[in-house]
Amino acid sequence: MERTFLQHLRYAGCALLLLTTLHCAARQVRNEIELEEAARRAAANEEKGWQALERTIRAKDEEPDIEMQKKALLEVGKIPSPRSEALLLENLTNRTLRAEAVQGLMLQRNASNRDEIDQAIINAARSNAQEFGGLTREEIRALGELDSPEAVRLLKQQLGRDPNKDEAVVESLGKILRRRKRTSYTPLDFTLPLGQATATGAQLQIEDISTVKGEAPTTAAPADNGEDTDPEKVLLDFLSTDGAAETKDKAVQSIADAHGGKTDYLLGLAAKSQLPAATRIAIIDYLTRYAVNNQDRSMINRFIALKRHAANREVSTSIDLSIRILASAFGTPVATGGRSRRIVITDGYDPLPKEADIITLQQRPYPEYSAADVKTNLKKALRHYRLDAGLAERMQKRVKDLLNLPENRQSSERNLIFAALGRLYPQKDFYVLKEHGQDAFGKPGYFTTTLRLVTSSARGRSWQIAALQRVWGLTYAEADLLRQIYLRDGKLLQQRLRL
Repeated sequence: MERTFLQHLRYAGCALLLLTTLHCAARQVRNEIELEEAARRAAANEEKGWQALERTIRAKDEEPDIEMQKKALLEVGKIPSPRSEALLLENLTNRTLRAEAVQGLMLQRNASNRDEIDQAIINAARSNAQEFGGLTREEIRALGELDSPEAVRLLKQQLGRDPNKDEAVVESLGKILRRRKRTSYTPLDFTLPLGQATATGAQLQIEDISTVKGEAPTTAAPADNGEDTDPEKVLLDFLSTDGAAETKDKAVQSIADAHGGKTDYLLGLAAKSQLPAATRIAIIDYLTRYAVNNQDRSMINRFIALKRHAANREVSTSIDLSIRILASAFGTPVATGGRSRRIVITDGYDPLPKEADIITLQQRPYPEYSAADVKTNLKKALRHYRLDAGLAERMQKRVKDLLNLPENRQSSERNLIFAALGRLYPQKDFYVLKEHGQDAFGKPGYFTTTLRLVTSSARGRSWQIAALQRVWGLTYAEADLLRQIYLRDGKLLQQRLRL
C-alpha cells in the first residue's frame, strides 16, 4: 500500500516537472535551467523554444533581466538559422545587447550571407559610435574580421577615444593588415654594407640629409594621411600619438607580422624621413627591445646603417642611445665619433656619455612617488595576490647580487636589469644605473618594465618563466604567477601603483 502511494507520488512529480518545463519553454526564461531547455528546443526547431528565447530578448518589462537577455541572445547566436539572424540584426543598435548581437552575427556569417551581415555590422557600428560615444570590444573585434575599407575608417575613429580599448582596436587593424598583406613601401636592405651592390647590380641609394653647418636637420613634413582606409597608415599614425607604450608595441608587431615578421621592413620604415619622428622612434624603441630579448647582435650594425637615414636630430639621438644600450648589453665595440668603445673591464660597464638632446622613449620615472611609496605599494600588491610580502626583499637581494658579485658581471640576467633601468633613465650612464639598481624595487616603473621586457619575448612561456626565476630568484610557481598577474593587470600596476 505504502509502495503504491510512493509510486503514484513519483509519477505525479515527473508529470509536474514535465508540465513546468513545457510551460517555461513557452514564456520568458527566468533561470539557467529554463534557458538551457529553451535553447535546446530552439536548436531542435521547436516553436516553444523559439518563443521563450524571443520573449526573453524582447521583454517589455519595466525592469527586464538584462543579464538573462544577454545570455539568451548569445544562445540564439549559436543556432544557425535565418530566425536567429533576424533576431540578432534586430538588436545590433540596442544599447545593452549590441555586443552580444554582433558576437552572434559573426557566428552566423557564411558564404551566402556574408556581404549582408558585414554591411549591417558596419551600418550599426557607424550609428552606435555616434549615438553611444563609442563601440564595445565585441564590435571592435567584429570590424577586425571584415574586409571593408569602411571598417578601417571606423576603427581609426576609435583610436584614442577610450585608451582602455586602444589595444583591441590595434589588434583588429592588425588582423585586417595581415589579411591584405599589402606592401606599400619597399624597405632598404640593411643586411648589406652601405654602398655595396646587390645581387642585381643596383646600388644602395643613400638619402642626402646634409644641412647648413651649425644647423640641426629639420623634420620632413609628414605625408598626407587623408587616406584613412589603409590599416598600416592608421597604425603608423597611432605610433605618433601619446598612446600607451604596450599598445604601440602591438601596433609595430602587427606591421611586422603583416610583412613576414621580419625586422628589415621595420628598419625601412624607420628610415623614412616622411614619417613623423615620434613614429620612427616608436619603431626604433621596439627594435631595441626585440634585439635585447632575442640576443640579436646584428641589430647594432643595422642601427649604424639606419643612422645615415635619420634626417632628424631626435631620431638620430634615439638611434645613438639604442646602439649604446645594445653595445652595453652585448659587450660589443662601437665606433662613435671616430673612437671605439668596448663595454668591459672593472665593473663590467664603462661610463657612457650623456646625451645632450631629449630622448623620447615611452617610459619615464615618476618623480612624485618616493621609494618608500613604491615599496609599500609592491608589498600591498603581493599580499593582494596572496604572495608573501617578504618576496620583495628576496627579489631585491637577488638583483643586488647580480649587480655587485664579480662572477655575475657577464650574466644575461644582469643585462636584463640594466635594460629595464635604461628604459626608465635613458640619459644615465651605466654607473648611475648600477647605483639605481641597488634599490631597484623602490624605483617607479622598474617592476612592470622588467615584466614587460620578459613577457614581450617571442621565446614562449617556458623561457619567460625561467628568465624571471633567474633575474629575481623566484620559484617556478612564483615566476609563473607574477607573469600571469602582469599579463592581466599590468596596466593597473603601472599606472595606479607605479610599480
